[in-house]
Amino acid sequence: GGKRIRPALLLLGCRLCGHRSDRAILLASVVEFIHTATLLHDDIIDEATVRRGRRSVNSRWGNDITVLLGDFLYTKSMAMALSQDNLRILRLLSDVTLRLIEGEILEIERNGNLRVTEEDHLDTIRRKTADLFAACTRIGAILGDVGEDREKALGSYGLNLGLCFQMVDDLLDFTAEEKTLGKPVANDLREGKVTLPMIFLLRRGGKAAVEKVK
Repeated sequence: GGKRIRPALLLLGCRLCGHRSDRAILLASVVEFIHTATLLHDDIIDEATVRRGRRSVNSRWGNDITVLLGDFLYTKSMAMALSQDNLRILRLLSDVTLRLIEGEILEIERNGNLRVTEEDHLDTIRRKTADLFAACTRIGAILGDVGEDREKALGSYGLNLGLCFQMVDDLLDFTAEEKTLGKPVANDLREGKVTLPMIFLLRRGGKAAVEKVK
């Protein structure tokens, strides 16, 4: 299940840069493994019961199995990347995985903090979501060997697309229906996550908005 937008971006980046190979397909699988591992750990942290319209792994098999499965996917993804013998791509994937985990930690630290700023939130979603999007498009450029300038441009495109993707996801938490979203609506609000729609509400609504959110 899932949208598989990250592997699609990697493959589209490769095609744009004139590269097609089994290596691209394997690396597309690697980024999806990384993403899926984060979802497994996220669902434990959030005590989620639904993911992609189905029962979440943690609600079905418990936290112990889910943690180990997430760890397995992280380790398996790095082993697969190592098999390609490309130090630049391996370093990129390693760095982006570390930033992703940093983003998770920052989100937990900022949970329930109504003083979180727009800049704070953008920093979190860049680490949690957008940097992996950027890595996908950059890998396409690296495999296509199109040069530093084009690689940087593709990375910038992926980064901005990832930021927009997460902003839309944050908004859908308030506006979508559960059937469309594939998980309970207003979940971020219940968990105390201060996302961009919430930040704008607090900024414009003043004390009345703060009291309502509390």
